Amino acid sequence: AAVQASLVKVLLFGSKQFAVSRSTSPLSPSNQERSLGLAAALSEILTKCSSGNSYTIALSAVKKHISSGGKFRTDGVTETLNLHKLPDEEKLFSFMKDNIGYFMGNGNSSVVSFTYSCILTHGVENVRADMDSAEAPLMGAHGYCSQEMVNLLLTGKATSNVFDKDVVLGSGDESTVLKGIHSPSDIGLLTLYEHYQSCRVGEFLKCPLFPIWVICSESHFSVLFSEDLTLSDSNTVMDFWYYDGLARQESLIKLTVDQGTMGRDASHASRELVSPIEHCLRTKWSGAQISWNGAEPIL
Repeated sequence: AAVQASLVKVLLFGSKQFAVSRSTSPLSPSNQERSLGLAAALSEILTKCSSGNSYTIALSAVKKHISSGGKFRTDGVTETLNLHKLPDEEKLFSFMKDNIGYFMGNGNSSVVSFTYSCILTHGVENVRADMDSAEAPLMGAHGYCSQEMVNLLLTGKATSNVFDKDVVLGSGDESTVLKGIHSPSDIGLLTLYEHYQSCRVGEFLKCPLFPIWVICSESHFSVLFSEDLTLSDSNTVMDFWYYDGLARQESLIKLTVDQGTMGRDASHASRELVSPIEHCLRTKWSGAQISWNGAEPIL
């Protein structure tokens, strides 16, 4: 979803960093626009991850470089990876354009390869230093992505929390630092965990530089976005597009958030079943009425 959100950003608003113009039809881009947009989106993510001015791209191949032994067990991907070192942004973007067919392919482990690329570009030791605990996994139980991995893709740092800045608990030698987000993110995050009061998303993720959010709802992530770059919380009525790639959603769902009904219309509270997507949105637009515009609410 983080990659999808980054691609949406390029298609809607272009990439100044890599001189890519916005799509002439962002919601139904041409194959060329989609390919170039993905190359720019992946390159932008990697530049955020880079701790210097160099990049490591991992691509899986057929040949195995190592075999199982000791503590290492082959997984079908790691042992086949070829690492490509690129010294600057220009060569990075050129490499991504040349190999975009790999990243757009099916069944070739490109998602795992790009995840490796982000980790290696940031540096394994830097990833560990970003976390509250150096032993924290990037992949959680059942193959779910950890918050550290999501933050690495969104902000370039594998911090463990979603609040703004760091929080220091205790003092002196007994103090503990909980690491958060230190600057406004291009892409935001809204999570169902905040609805359940398990966390609080800070303004740097809740109010991103572009009107695009990764939505953490139930068991996986999806994307919410607006085509209006001037969108602000002062707008009474706002239209968004919602897309869930894992659910094999065939078309975008249009959601309308009406803040004019805040405090006056609590019909959502009286419903037996409320979409978790609505709960996520109300962590930012508290009490707003949300219309699915004829689509069946996702439960």
